[in-house]
Amino acid sequence: MTNELLDTKDKRLLRSLETNSRQSISQIAKEIGVSKEVANYRLKRLEERGIITGYAAILDKYLLGGTLYRLSINLAGLERGRRNLVVKDLRTAGADVTLFVQGRRDIEARFFAHENTGAEKIIAVLEKHADFIASKQFALIPKVHILRHAYLTGGQEELVLSPGRGAKVDEHEQQLLALLEADPREDLLSLSKKIRLSHSMTHYKVKRLFADGIVKKVVPQVASERLGFTTYRVEVYLGRPSLKGQILQKLVTHPNVVRIYEYLGDADLGFEAEFASAYELDELISSLRSARGDITDVDVLMIRTGWTAEKKGAA
Repeated sequence: MTNELLDTKDKRLLRSLETNSRQSISQIAKEIGVSKEVANYRLKRLEERGIITGYAAILDKYLLGGTLYRLSINLAGLERGRRNLVVKDLRTAGADVTLFVQGRRDIEARFFAHENTGAEKIIAVLEKHADFIASKQFALIPKVHILRHAYLTGGQEELVLSPGRGAKVDEHEQQLLALLEADPREDLLSLSKKIRLSHSMTHYKVKRLFADGIVKKVVPQVASERLGFTTYRVEVYLGRPSLKGQILQKLVTHPNVVRIYEYLGDADLGFEAEFASAYELDELISSLRSARGDITDVDVLMIRTGWTAEKKGAA
């Protein structure tokens, strides 16, 4: 394991950022017990070393009436240029895209659709590249569990995104959501100028978006591969889906699991985990199988990381 590249202060800094990346450097310094200058130096160093590659706002678009879909794609051939073009077009259409280098599929796109709208751009991408797509499959994602990097920073925390009471946002709040999604750490003064509201009113509206749970939090994007870890997606198929909750409980308490998807229309569960070796992943899968003999199949896919900037928000 190579996380010795992070010392105790770096880990405390990461943990503080995973709690709230919108807080000021002064607040971070106070929380981790160092001076403002030291906190700023260490943060810049983590960014320059490529360990922190950016920041993402976790938005719960379920609360805005959205339905989250998963689109799995297998390409006809492995032409890199064509694959990258498909990925680019999917992202331009608003999808959160994952590339796989090992497993049963090549590309996964997750996107929200609202009241029968929102999928048109995705469908247009599929039609544009139809000759290069061997197969595709859609599934619903009714719930997402987002976990902190507990194996690096210690401490467990779970955020759950799922359908709930509808939240209403006005035009200014819609603008703020778009701005925060693009630059989650943009300061209030800059935000207020862009949406042409007073500083105090902008502060109130940002605070309300957080209080209503539409913006769950802002987190750093950690390049675990820079620390010697590989990111895997594991799809779990159950003989008795009613026992899904027991599998979930085991996964949310595992320090290397960083994200869990619940599916309808495909596998029952999918989770992402970061391990220093495939042996550690195999141990986790074996423990799941031994704890629940009703797992009928497991599909392991290796996620390609670091090839381009990608923000992981709600999906």
